[in-house]
Amino acid sequence: MCAFAILLASAGGAWAEGAGALAGRVEATAAPLSTVRVYAYAVADLSLRKEVTDSSGVFLFDGLPAGLYKIIAFKRGFVPAVIMLSRASQDAIQFLEVELGSPPEYSDTAAASFWKIREEIPPDVLRDIEMPVVPVFAVAPGDIEDSYGAPQGIAEAGFQTEMRAITGLHESADLGAAQLNGAEFGVTGTVHDVQIDLHGGFSSLVGEAFDNLAEPDGSTQALSFSVAKADRSTVGFTTRSSRLTGAGGDEPGDPINFERHQLSWTQAYGERSSSSFSAQYVEENNFYRQALVVPERIPGASRSWRLEGSYESQITDRSSIEAGVRYRDREAELRSNDPSRTLPEETVELFGRAGWQINPTVVVQYGVFSALHDGTLSLAPQGGVVLQLGDNWQATTLASHRVDTDEQELRRPDFSPTYYRDARGCGPAEEYCYELSLSRDTKGDSGIRLGAIHRKIGETQRLFFDSDFFDRFDSLYLVDGDRLPELKVEVTQRLSPNVLTRIESNVGAGGGGLMRSANRSYSNEVRYLVTSMDTRFEETDTGLYVAFHRLEQELTPLTGRQQVASAMALERLQLGVSQDLGFLDRLASDLAVRLDMELSRGGASAELYDELRKRITGGFAVRF
Repeated sequence: MCAFAILLASAGGAWAEGAGALAGRVEATAAPLSTVRVYAYAVADLSLRKEVTDSSGVFLFDGLPAGLYKIIAFKRGFVPAVIMLSRASQDAIQFLEVELGSPPEYSDTAAASFWKIREEIPPDVLRDIEMPVVPVFAVAPGDIEDSYGAPQGIAEAGFQTEMRAITGLHESADLGAAQLNGAEFGVTGTVHDVQIDLHGGFSSLVGEAFDNLAEPDGSTQALSFSVAKADRSTVGFTTRSSRLTGAGGDEPGDPINFERHQLSWTQAYGERSSSSFSAQYVEENNFYRQALVVPERIPGASRSWRLEGSYESQITDRSSIEAGVRYRDREAELRSNDPSRTLPEETVELFGRAGWQINPTVVVQYGVFSALHDGTLSLAPQGGVVLQLGDNWQATTLASHRVDTDEQELRRPDFSPTYYRDARGCGPAEEYCYELSLSRDTKGDSGIRLGAIHRKIGETQRLFFDSDFFDRFDSLYLVDGDRLPELKVEVTQRLSPNVLTRIESNVGAGGGGLMRSANRSYSNEVRYLVTSMDTRFEETDTGLYVAFHRLEQELTPLTGRQQVASAMALERLQLGVSQDLGFLDRLASDLAVRLDMELSRGGASAELYDELRKRITGGFAVRF
């Protein structure tokens, strides 16, 4: 009991006298191991619980019901441990000492031992700890590079590979009906102390001649490669290239191209500091000018370099800082009827952020963002407070306001493309921004977040809601002066022991900015609703995904008698069903199938494209 009490004290005292619990410590070569994932897998009902060891190597499961369990401990770089454990009752008090072995040498005997241990791990746990960098059916064709992240698989004994293939029918407003095919692959492994990740894919779209245009032909290719060393440095390279011909760009028949290449490097210094650097090159032609009414300063073609470096450090247990610099050099071609005829070419941005924990329940955040281009300096101070309200509740407030050294009418406005998932908080493109959120989190099984944000746009933006190259019409134009309030709701809930669901919904409506296009001026109004539900049926390894987008943009002419023009009116419903086949047979545990269906109506002009369109794809994935 004394050893158990010590473990509970190390775990932060998250246990009440008289309550049942399972605690333990994970070690390697007699030293405690932190951030070890520990799983309690119930053999009878196949339910699963997970904890992570603290800095002392301690884990704690409180209130674990009676039954027979497999306790699995996993950390990258070590051989997993599997222990059978019997609990007589939920009130039982037990503790374990778990020892993780060193990674095996590359030999036939070591490989056989590794795979013997792997066979003892339940498929549900394997899927969690061996999840490859590109999850099964997690992304759409053309969106591969946006899903790359840190590897999470057991790769020390060799390489793990995943392959995915899809095919189907794609209908769109500008392409008509087209055949869609695609494939993706991912390879993760370790050579000595170097972690290697290679991922890529392609998709192709071939359609029939539509609306007196040439036969559309499109493709995307993406590749990512990263190397992580034991000294906690990582070097990565990603590239993406997309093209579409025969669909019509700014003028009928114009090709549409987009390519992006990025090199990145990060280095950690101990446990408290790190630095990073990235260089990115983007080239596009006709990609941003996809609407019947296009604002000024939207390039028909552009080429840009962007360099960024940053440093962050945890100075003390209660304070942290981050500072960085960005440099952009851009060449943009504007249309001959665009009266602005120019965009800022070089921009230097400096930013700094800091946080200070006043007491265990209050954190103050503050910083400043500055941008210098064409002799104009912009400063955007930021400040916020995070309050811990007890019982896992947290409230956050954030405010920023930009100040320009030149009068607004003398400043040369900028243009920036933005993806919606990257623009959900206050950013440098806003003239002002105020954000408030309230959240509650209970270790992933249940949580809720309610948020509200109000901002005034300071630069013309094109806001993309889908990063799939072939769905580029899923976007809105925001212009200087638009006021845009937005409400957000995120809910994660375990509906039953084997059903976990996540619901996310954002709604925004506003405008009032002045959109100048050629020789006319309009008052801009936008509305959008983005909602999704992702549900996992763990007992049958079934996934269900449902999403709905509604985008509207209206332009009211400021002169003349012309009525309100609809610049965008789009509705899109997405449904996806995935099925891992491991529940059928152990030999099929690394196979999965998926079916996706998408219905959409509208587009850049509801009057021209009001018919119902569909996209249906199916495919399979395999890991080995």
